[in-house]
Amino acid sequence: MTTTPLDYEHPILRNAALGDLRSALSDLHTLRDDSIVPARSLALDGSASRALATVPYPTLDDDGVGFGRFVAGIGPAAHEHLADRTRIPLAYWRRMAAEAPGLLAENANHWLALDDRLVMVRALRRPSEAGGYLRAVLSNRYAVIDSLDVMMAALDGVRSTGLDPGGLLVDGDLSERNFRLRVTAPQIGMEVPELLSRYRDPATGRDDDRGLVWAGLAIGNSEVGGGAFTVTPRIVVRVCSNGMTRPFDALRSVHVGGRMEEGPVVWSADTQRIALDLVSAKTRDAVAAFLSPGYLASVVAEWSEAAGVRLTSPADTLASVSKALSYTDAQQDAIMAAFVSGGDVSAFGVAQAVTFVAGQLLDPDLSASMEDSAHEAMRLAAAHAR
Repeated sequence: MTTTPLDYEHPILRNAALGDLRSALSDLHTLRDDSIVPARSLALDGSASRALATVPYPTLDDDGVGFGRFVAGIGPAAHEHLADRTRIPLAYWRRMAAEAPGLLAENANHWLALDDRLVMVRALRRPSEAGGYLRAVLSNRYAVIDSLDVMMAALDGVRSTGLDPGGLLVDGDLSERNFRLRVTAPQIGMEVPELLSRYRDPATGRDDDRGLVWAGLAIGNSEVGGGAFTVTPRIVVRVCSNGMTRPFDALRSVHVGGRMEEGPVVWSADTQRIALDLVSAKTRDAVAAFLSPGYLASVVAEWSEAAGVRLTSPADTLASVSKALSYTDAQQDAIMAAFVSGGDVSAFGVAQAVTFVAGQLLDPDLSASMEDSAHEAMRLAAAHAR
């Protein structure tokens, strides 16, 4: 039997419609292959022009529990997990993976062979094929909450609060590491013409509808250990669709469960129901807390205070903010351009520029990270200007 890696490319979706998200997540759900195995049973194969993983999976026959094996391509998160587990510096690991996969296999396999701990291996694989794709190597206490289930349970949680689903704007992103669903409720909005009187869309110059903001949520999940399940408030400015999240108010559920024994991971119906009931409950709590006129008004009051702080030296302020938040030079230049085009030379204008640039990024993870930093950018800009 040949053992070739699954010829697979993880879907990357940006600003995708609900149906496209559901289709991509359903495909991932169908291919998932999760097992608890000893770390020492993993191995790397460096005979090809790239590093591949030989991944064990538990089998049961007359002689008891054994292991079958398939050869897998290695995803970016799995590369990081294996580097961490073998204590090989990530920069060196990446260089070996790109330039000397045989050397990487020799180094990694030495240390993996000494590791007696159990790990959860998350892969994508069709049972009828000998190849696969290694997504993650996680703790055997990692509690799997798949993003398809999160999406459906979260939408059920929103619907159960009485909000009209037909009146909501829903889209999202999917990367190899993270899933992010955005729910915007135009029916929960505020007219704030004074706050946005100076602002215009940096891309189009539009200034109509600039006095309108909407309440919303960002629902996040990672299937490969990239972060907890979260529900974060997100306020959208109508004129440009900029969205600013408030991560410090987010409701979180960490992916940690009880230790699991060696073997395939098969979740019972009760375990799955409990996990998804928690997702629905947290979403309902978030809708009650964040999709409300009172919460929206409190955010607008904070924005209005920042809008009253004028920047006398925008270049210096943006340089200081960019350094504190580790923005790249290219990101800093883009933020400055959006700040100037947006026309609001206040600390709030900095947040608007950051969220605008975040919205233009094609990488879902970079976009989410930058959007989540906008509130802190606003706070730092106000502090620098005072």
